[in-house]
Amino acid sequence: MSKVLKCGDLMPGCNFVAEGKDVAEVMAKGAEHAKTAHGMASMPPDLAAKVQAAINDKSATSTPHSPSPLQGGERVNTARPRFASSAGFAGAT
Repeated sequence: MSKVLKCGDLMPGCNFVAEGKDVAEVMAKGAEHAKTAHGMASMPPDLAAKVQAAINDKSATSTPHSPSPLQGGERVNTARPRFASSAGFAGAT
């Protein structure tokens, strides 16, 4: 089962999410993210333990929700309707 780490669980306000096939892959991605986004040259052992504890099975982090209008390849037209003639519409362009 794939694994996931949400950085925001450890660093409030960070939206980074690392996914991988196992804990080792997610830890590697998390360490790289910590370097580039949070300026950490290395990860202290206590922080590494917290990061590892925050890694979950991907299905455990999923929450049931209503399908998005764009799921399944559907397209939603948000454009304003166009009329053949704008005569009679105040302020029409």
